[in-house]
Amino acid sequence: NKTLTAKSENGATHVLHQGDWLSLNGTTGEVIRGKYEMREPEMTAGNLAKFMEWVDAKRKLRVLANADSPEDAATARKHGAEGIGLVRTEHMFFTSPERIQTVQMLIASTELHSPAQAESLSKLQAFQQADFEGLFRTMDGMVVTVRLLDPP
Repeated sequence: NKTLTAKSENGATHVLHQGDWLSLNGTTGEVIRGKYEMREPEMTAGNLAKFMEWVDAKRKLRVLANADSPEDAATARKHGAEGIGLVRTEHMFFTSPERIQTVQMLIASTELHSPAQAESLSKLQAFQQADFEGLFRTMDGMVVTVRLLDPP
């Protein structure tokens, strides 16, 4: 079991063990010992909303988001993105254990010249088709840039 010993600004010594949770307050930069519940950032009120209002009045460029799933695309739209600048197709394969296993099966079946290769490709095609349909439906005609990969 690995440990890390660190001193805080006030001189206190803290010992962390492998598997301990640390949380980071993205607003203040504060490092907090333990697991804190995540919450959605407030984009429609407060200082950030005012700042974005000023920026929107002056900017000449569109705001595009990275999104690798329909859920990512919906979040991007909710926060004002005007399209998707990059869909990383390889990230679509890492969203569930089933998808990771299917990619591993594809790679192994290709290396071993196994008939399971066709089954793997069929499963991946179904995953990607559902993802792309969801992405395009969510973006509703907005720009979506997709980075394609060569098959393994």
